[in-house]
Amino acid sequence: MFKRIIYTLLIIGLVFGVKINNSTTNNTTTTTTKYTPKISKLEFQKAKRAPVYTNCVHPGQVAFTFDDGPDPITTPKILKFLKEKNIIGTFFITAYNDERKDKDVINLISNQDCINMVKRTVKEGHFIGSHTFYHKNLFLGLKDGSMEESIDKMTDKIQNIIGAKPVFFRPPMGNGGYDFDDKDKENAPKNKKIQKYLGASGFKIIMWGADTRDWENKENVDKDIAELNKHMSLEKASPKKDSFIILMHDIYNTTAELALPKVYEYVTGLGYKIVSLPECLGMSSAAAYQGGVEPLKDIIVNEGMVETDVQANLNVDTAEGEMRSYLKRKSFMKKSVVILLIAAMLCTLLVPATAEEKAAGWNNVNAESAPRAVYSVLLCIDLEGLAVNSDRACLVISRNSVKVLTDLAAVAALSCIILEKLSEHRGFCKIVDSNYLVTFSIKHLSECKTADTAETINSNFN
Repeated sequence: MFKRIIYTLLIIGLVFGVKINNSTTNNTTTTTTKYTPKISKLEFQKAKRAPVYTNCVHPGQVAFTFDDGPDPITTPKILKFLKEKNIIGTFFITAYNDERKDKDVINLISNQDCINMVKRTVKEGHFIGSHTFYHKNLFLGLKDGSMEESIDKMTDKIQNIIGAKPVFFRPPMGNGGYDFDDKDKENAPKNKKIQKYLGASGFKIIMWGADTRDWENKENVDKDIAELNKHMSLEKASPKKDSFIILMHDIYNTTAELALPKVYEYVTGLGYKIVSLPECLGMSSAAAYQGGVEPLKDIIVNEGMVETDVQANLNVDTAEGEMRSYLKRKSFMKKSVVILLIAAMLCTLLVPATAEEKAAGWNNVNAESAPRAVYSVLLCIDLEGLAVNSDRACLVISRNSVKVLTDLAAVAALSCIILEKLSEHRGFCKIVDSNYLVTFSIKHLSECKTADTAETINSNFN
């Protein structure tokens, strides 16, 4: 067992040694400068925290908001429905969404169709808000120093496209805007720093009072309505005293064709009036953009979408450089995965199974046998488009199998098993995902609330 672990770790060390060497080589040819935030330290110290909104100022109102676009295929369907119902929506857009499998195609860095879609959205009377450049959790952004850059670059990107800086901002995953984090010892300082930087940057933070969770429910529209019912049912709310900002996503075909019409019927059926976000917040349309400078109304002439001087002034070299950087990173990650797979196979060939391992049964992995049978190395790495339902995918290397896991419960359970075997630790293991901190008891894996862990391990690992 220990030989296998040693062999595997040595090969992995070699792989990541190559990465460090490559990074060093690249640095000799490309000069990398640390990003300088647009808000100075003095401005940050003097800044007030950006205000946070979850509902409207007047009862009986509802505002529709959409995240994660633009998408040249699904956003037009959303716009068509809104036009038919005479609804003004607000779209929180991102430039390069790391969660998208097709992010190298659908982005605001290199795709003119996406840029045109932002222009069309404004031309049809809707509002644009920032959802950061990279759609990265701002808590993680604070940790790696990318928070300010992701905020600043998106502000510039929007201004370059429509000629105005947005006032509305929605943090990815909501982190930086939740009021309950202000009561959390660890997250309260993060909330404060994010909100102060946003306040200094001229933003208002737009959260939500009701979430459809359309990204999760997809075709199951009844679940979307069930989610809204948690806050908006007549037993819990009334148009006479309550109002809501509703969260949806314009990048899903199921939202455009199924969820949105159903949500419209549900909301109007309860007696709410759907208004624009500025009206919801008691603001003028001009106040939705910094300095009262509204977007250029002539940025679109027809469906062909003619470029304006603003678009012509885009720094093409910078955009191409950004794309090249991402493609290099993706290429390296693919090579790393291939090398790791080879490492796993070598480990399997070099070190035979022990009598104890054979007795335990390698191919019968479950909650009871796993602590005895699985001697694995688990690498949690960003596998780009391979991650489907999670921000993080994990590569699990054991004697006779290599699996990519994206299920949070399976990843956490297997990680705990491995940590237990390597450190003889008993009790609780904490596995950190970009959105969750999950605590598992080794003795009660099957009681995991997020999934039936034993079944999850079997379905993902066997």
